Amino acid sequence: MTIQRPFTYDESQVGVEVESGSIEVTAELIAAYCECLGETNPLWTDPAWAAQGPYGGIIAPPAFVTTLPAQSGLNPKVKFGNSTFLGGRRIEAYEPVRPGDTISMREQITDVYAKTGRTGTMVFAIRRIAYLNQHGLLVAVSDTSSLYRETTKVAPAGAAETAPEEATVVPHRAREVDGQRYFEDIEPADEFESVWDVTKEQVAEFLRVGRPTLAPGASSAPNASYFLDDTAASNNGLSRPIAHGGLSTAICMRLVTDWIGPRGWLRSIDASFRRPAMHGDRLRVLGLVTDTDDSGKQATAKIDVYLENERGERPIQGVAEVVLPWRAQ
Repeated sequence: MTIQRPFTYDESQVGVEVESGSIEVTAELIAAYCECLGETNPLWTDPAWAAQGPYGGIIAPPAFVTTLPAQSGLNPKVKFGNSTFLGGRRIEAYEPVRPGDTISMREQITDVYAKTGRTGTMVFAIRRIAYLNQHGLLVAVSDTSSLYRETTKVAPAGAAETAPEEATVVPHRAREVDGQRYFEDIEPADEFESVWDVTKEQVAEFLRVGRPTLAPGASSAPNASYFLDDTAASNNGLSRPIAHGGLSTAICMRLVTDWIGPRGWLRSIDASFRRPAMHGDRLRVLGLVTDTDDSGKQATAKIDVYLENERGERPIQGVAEVVLPWRAQ
């Protein structure tokens, strides 16, 4: 008996790795990324401080490479539903990225599958991009899940309440006398948090990061309109425009890298998108240490990280793995 799939796609696009372009990393590109995210970590924002740090100079935040434009042309041509969203992202970071590096990308569609849950059937297409530097070293790998589903147009919500005027970014703790967190300092159940106000201006700027030739307000991201336009958001079943999932992931990563300090390393983050972060939201960005391990050559910790909006919903929930130094080192 033949089982009828509820969707179709181009199977010839799956499992084939192709070259996806290269780009030179400049200090200006890193600075634009950091400015967009409100980064204050001197490891990537202060050349004089970073020169005395563990890498001898500025390096890029771990999610920076995922903003670089891949140009493989791979398209699984999934035919299902009427809307496409980011369903999840896993980022593994292996080597620091510095100004002057040339990053090459290799891309492939690794899988396409359907899943039925509480909200109905959804189709997922998994895209993997490997990022290599000019020395052939693998610096990062990103697995991104595109989610295809059927949505119904909704009436736009009223204007979001204006968020209280208060700082949402605090100076990075590395600027203190001893701004490093050591493995001996942490234990399971430790919690930490920050705040993120989602604005249209920040979303628009993030869509241009890594693509400086685009005009202000323009974007090459798929379905970019529902990130910025009320009508397009409504047509995709959204009450307001939303933040790009890559931006939401980067905000979670900012929380973790701020917490671990300049000699710590964010090895990976695996984030699942439950619902979008919307323009006008004030989100708590929360971290919770769930496990620690010093049995190997490196001391590591696992951290649950998530966004939580004013309604108690969690748009993103994920797990980060970090490496921390010992105080005795």
